[in-house]
Amino acid sequence: MRLGIIGISGLVGEKILESLNLLNIKYKSLRIFASEVSKGKIIKFRNDDLICDVFNMDELPEFDVVILAVENDIAKNIIEYKKFKNFNTIIIDNSSEYRLDTDVPLVVPEINKELITNNQIIANPNCSTTMLVMLLTPLLKLSDINKVNVSTYQAASGAGKRGLDELLLQTKEIVEGNQLTMDYWKKQYVFNVFSHNSRITSNYYNQEEMKMVNETHKILNKKFIINPTCVRVPTLTSHCLSVNVEFKNDVELYNILDVIEKFPGLKIEDNMLSNSFPEPVKTSNKTDVYVGRIRPELTEEGMFNYKSYNFFISGDQLLKGAAYNSVQILKYIMDN
Repeated sequence: MRLGIIGISGLVGEKILESLNLLNIKYKSLRIFASEVSKGKIIKFRNDDLICDVFNMDELPEFDVVILAVENDIAKNIIEYKKFKNFNTIIIDNSSEYRLDTDVPLVVPEINKELITNNQIIANPNCSTTMLVMLLTPLLKLSDINKVNVSTYQAASGAGKRGLDELLLQTKEIVEGNQLTMDYWKKQYVFNVFSHNSRITSNYYNQEEMKMVNETHKILNKKFIINPTCVRVPTLTSHCLSVNVEFKNDVELYNILDVIEKFPGLKIEDNMLSNSFPEPVKTSNKTDVYVGRIRPELTEEGMFNYKSYNFFISGDQLLKGAAYNSVQILKYIMDN
């Protein structure tokens, strides 16, 4: 396989290389691309010195597969050029540009890898969406779902290197008593939480929240109410989600634990005695999504409502939420 990675200098690009090792991906050749700023930069990978170059559209036919870790506008230009020229290169896209395109599969391999077959453009979902559908998929084996209420606690690195670097800078500045730099976030991030920084849409929900609604429906191929609130918290890596799932039928707790435990890519951490549950410091640099605080909803009388359960989950949004998921897609393409 001749592999290309475009956007190698970003946080997701770096994690794509790491994921190639985690999944033991073999290739005939590997080339990496970034912006002019990074041109000529040498990245040591395995036993090779990879040299960053600036991507030229007409180089696409030189690759069997290209993974994109770039902004929407760049991804769109590359993919539309591929279509126009009818190149056979398979593209795995980490941007949000084509996720809801009816002709492009939106793939989490543990859930719908069969959609990859014969598709030359495959979209990688939003990071928080990926974690949510990883939880919901095994639960749907037990009952249909009426409604999901979800609140996210999203780390700075989900916004990329600039967002992460400014949180680190603000942390240093507040400790030293200096004025805070607010070039990227436009507000204090350190020691603060705030509504996700994406644009509010005409229906009062922000873009991140609507991604969770629309992408979840597409991946699961089911429609039910999803009520999201997305929030930024001053952690570095790994998002957390507080999820309430309302089922159509009563579901037993032991059945929930059983299907989650058996589902690939999920790990239960739910130790009430030691108060040990999913946390960003535990899930950073891990490829599993951790699930805990599993408990049925309480009624007004303090009884258990077995049609409604609460969960708290955490996962590394740069790995399973982006880079690792895209390399899982790559591995499926190679194996099939």
